[in-house]
Amino acid sequence: MDRSDVSPGQRAPRVTRRSWIRRITASLIGMTTFFKAPMPVSAQSCTEWFRCNQQGCLCSCRGGSDSSCPPGTSSGTKSWYACCYDPVRNRAFIVRYIDCCQSSQPSPCPSSCLCSRGQPQPNWCGDSRSVVCTRAVLVGVC
Repeated sequence: MDRSDVSPGQRAPRVTRRSWIRRITASLIGMTTFFKAPMPVSAQSCTEWFRCNQQGCLCSCRGGSDSSCPPGTSSGTKSWYACCYDPVRNRAFIVRYIDCCQSSQPSPCPSSCLCSRGQPQPNWCGDSRSVVCTRAVLVGVC
């Protein structure tokens, strides 16, 4: 507040070291809450909110997870993205979908693990490799 904004008889508010530290602490807590990425509740379901554009088999059904490809496979060099709405946080998040690939044809995906939400996707593994499963990774806020 500028001194000219204070009428006669009033004092300008003081900014003490404690009030400054309190404000900084509150800001940091607020920022961590805002930027904290949500964690998936169940990696075994195609109905989770972050699977809004998931195509293919869940990696958790093949011995992998959303954070790593199953043994004997590797991440494709390309991926696709979608903004998915989290109803609990009332916010949309950017989700990156990454295919896990291998050179041989994989066994069929169990029907309970096969997601087909959103637009069909091409083979992001390339011509000579087959898609084994698809990972969903939270990237940020839309």
